[in-house]
Amino acid sequence: MPVDKATIESLRAQKEAADEAARLATINLGRVTPLTKDGFASKQTYDNTLTTQQQSVAQQRNAKATLEREKQTLQLHQVAVATARAARLYAEWRLSRTDVTAPVDGQITNLRLASGDYVSPGGPALAIVDASAWRVIAGSACRGIAGNACRAVSACRDCTRLITSAATRLARINPAPAI
Repeated sequence: MPVDKATIESLRAQKEAADEAARLATINLGRVTPLTKDGFASKQTYDNTLTTQQQSVAQQRNAKATLEREKQTLQLHQVAVATARAARLYAEWRLSRTDVTAPVDGQITNLRLASGDYVSPGGPALAIVDASAWRVIAGSACRGIAGNACRAVSACRDCTRLITSAATRLARINPAPAI
């Protein structure tokens, strides 16, 4: 905005100079007109003075129009800044009221977000595996991995769905808490 205000001050000075030039040209035309009628000044002098006066008035009008246009541009910029400021404050208010929480304790999988990404309500952004929803049950006869003979069985908490998979290696697993 300082640039706009500086431009307006410059145009205001140009308008004042154009006003003075037009006033002087009008005074000169007023002096030459009676002298031309009485024959003391030539017709060419009168025409030159009239042309100078008309050009000065045109420059005066142009300076006035340019100054008004820049004032309107400044007002437009001020409105744009105020609108942007209001939008920023509204976004900050909405952000202050935003609370992202997980419905359960668990592990995040299928993360589709990167820093700075936008999310929208209802759209999947990640998946959370409930830490207490799944357990692994292995048979006690499973002592080695001979040709994928050992099988592990996963069961969900409500035991309505069984998933079997072949074990490919053994690892020490902390016992799951009792459900």
